[in-house]
Amino acid sequence: MDHSKLTKLTGVGPALAERIANHFGSEAEALAALSENPYRLMEVEGIGFRRADCIAQAHFGISPDDPIRHGYGNDWVLRQAGGRMPLDLYQARRMEIGLFDRRYELWGAFCDILLEPDLQDSPEFAQYVWLEPELRAEQSLARFLVKATRPTTNPFIMPNGIPTYLNEAQVNAVLKMSCPGFVPALCVTGGAGTGKTTVIAEAVRRLGAGAARIMTFTGKAAQRVRQALAGRGCEDFAEVSTLHRGLDYKPGEGFRRERFTESVVIIDEASMVPNWLLAQVVTRLEPLATLVLVGDVAQLPPIDAGFPFKDFIDAGVHTVTLTQNYRQENQREIFELAEAVRTRALQPPPLHASICATNLSAYEFNYWCEALLDPDQLPPLLDWQAITYRNADRERINLELQKIFNPHGGKAFEYWPRALPKEERKPITVKTGDKIAVRANVYSLEVMNGQTGIVRDVKLDRETYEPVSVIVEIEGRSVEVPLELAPDLLELGYCITTHKAQGSGWKEVFILQPGAVGFDSRRWWYTAISRAEEQLAILTQMGTRTWWANATKPMPFEPSSLLARFQRYASQPVGVR
Repeated sequence: MDHSKLTKLTGVGPALAERIANHFGSEAEALAALSENPYRLMEVEGIGFRRADCIAQAHFGISPDDPIRHGYGNDWVLRQAGGRMPLDLYQARRMEIGLFDRRYELWGAFCDILLEPDLQDSPEFAQYVWLEPELRAEQSLARFLVKATRPTTNPFIMPNGIPTYLNEAQVNAVLKMSCPGFVPALCVTGGAGTGKTTVIAEAVRRLGAGAARIMTFTGKAAQRVRQALAGRGCEDFAEVSTLHRGLDYKPGEGFRRERFTESVVIIDEASMVPNWLLAQVVTRLEPLATLVLVGDVAQLPPIDAGFPFKDFIDAGVHTVTLTQNYRQENQREIFELAEAVRTRALQPPPLHASICATNLSAYEFNYWCEALLDPDQLPPLLDWQAITYRNADRERINLELQKIFNPHGGKAFEYWPRALPKEERKPITVKTGDKIAVRANVYSLEVMNGQTGIVRDVKLDRETYEPVSVIVEIEGRSVEVPLELAPDLLELGYCITTHKAQGSGWKEVFILQPGAVGFDSRRWWYTAISRAEEQLAILTQMGTRTWWANATKPMPFEPSSLLARFQRYASQPVGVR
């Protein structure tokens, strides 16, 4: 299709022009929209502020000191940091993208010391700049924490018939979850295999039909909870959904649910939930409802701003920690290795069923990968997963694994591997039979970032026989993805990053990590290791001591602005907050 007018824009080639036209509906509609606001280019996947700004100034008459330019630039800078960042770093980032006019430094952004001047001497606040939704979310969570940490005056009603198969910590959790209103909030934390889902199912059974609602971060976790409820004969006692479905999210309309009417609202995978999303829940609770957060506080924090699950625990919310592991003997050493990382043991525990190959040369690393990832020896594609740290390594590993596992599949679609250096960057062909990973949340298709699946077919137009959509199997159901959406939504998924792997588990996991993990390495290794359910293999070019030092490296202390805000609100008289 001809997009000659769009290709005249600076830096826009035929492929990008087609994506822009598809996003807005047609080339004419795209040009009309950009004439009104050229920064709408940032709505198109892969176009950031720099490219949109270059086009806006070169073709649409936007001046360097235009407030609209600064507003979009400020918004982009803050979104890259999850909605908030230190003031000095924010100022530096603005300068990097050519925003030099200080008059518009906070255009569309918020700074605590301007809203509340008495915070000037509080470093947790004074140095942060926020997007308004992130600031309002943190304020809502801090107010909820004040309520949640007050000494309870509600009576505790002991339920009857404590099951003997629960350990002491599980009984403690179930009893507190089964007594609505006893505490405003409860945190249940524990590693993989400690029976968190069992606790949820038993509490729901005791509460009875309609008393509880369960929401999870991913669809896979929701399915796991449904199975646990069915195993106890209470599958109809509580609605189980993802958070976005539970909040009734609709594109263009936002979250439409007004209130949660249940007396107990349970969020599974709470370690993955950022500030802004948890705030959407707490502001919709009934006054006497109990919020229960269930997760593993040792895992990686959310991708977006905040780690509210950890902050709730640190603030003093009632917390139950599950430690007893129920995995089978051949699975237990995976749990013990993860625990050794979490507790920063001096050396790794001995491994028998698992593999940890260290100090590999580049040749040996590739040899081990080919030997372990043998299609004739592995279970089905969706039962195993390779994991790595850097996106560039992920792209390279995926291309190699595609050659091994699906060399002869027919073409489904192509996408650009943006994580690779420019000299390596060329379109990647996804074929029928390939394992894929979902790159973004698309609620109309009910797919979530991080889910994995298999490309099953390509649907053709009945008249032209041109491809119109890709049929993908995700979590046991068939999803039809429009062809124009596929390059932005799907990518090869033989190997994924640990952030993508959070909330999921596989029978066999291969951690392919050539060098050291950078940021938050201990949580990274803990999260990656604990994804394995039966078999684990770790391959690295680091020596054993270097690898273990990297796996157990402590994170520098970073003060939490949510905790500081909570402490400030808690010290104020009611009505001042």
